[in-house]
Amino acid sequence: MRKDPIVEEVRRAGDRLARACGYDLHKLCERLRQTEREFADRVSTPEAPRRRAAKAKAA
Repeated sequence: MRKDPIVEEVRRAGDRLARACGYDLHKLCERLRQTEREFADRVSTPEAPRRRAAKAKAA
């Protein structure tokens, strides 16, 4: 099977994150939640399109 460079890059990034958290799932999840809070304007959620529409309507 041929290796996909994008898949390999994503796997390396995932391994770096896991290693940084000591391969502790709870620490990894907390780190991800913190990143979501820090970059809330960049996180997509099912509610995001409705919020953007409401902001545009209010402006």
